[in-house]
Amino acid sequence: QTAALKTKAKGQTTAERAKWLVKVRDGEGYMSQFIADEKEGGTQILECHSPIMNLIDRYPIVARLEQDMFSSVLDTPVRREETRNSGLYECAFYFAA
Repeated sequence: QTAALKTKAKGQTTAERAKWLVKVRDGEGYMSQFIADEKEGGTQILECHSPIMNLIDRYPIVARLEQDMFSSVLDTPVRREETRNSGLYECAFYFAA
């Protein structure tokens, strides 16, 4: 899937590709948004739901593969940070735009 996404990715800049990826991920149910605010920790894709959370819980390597996919599609290093608090889920993918 990573190769297919990378081939389809639209945008000349990292930020443009990130915005494209947000639309794709949002359509897949990840509740994704693009954030470019230093007050929020810097440029990131923030996801507030994960349809594959049970898979990530059972096989933690899936989280690493997801991070690698973001890095490949955006063509830049990506840092993944997941937060779960009182049943709420957020996963931020930080990168330099």
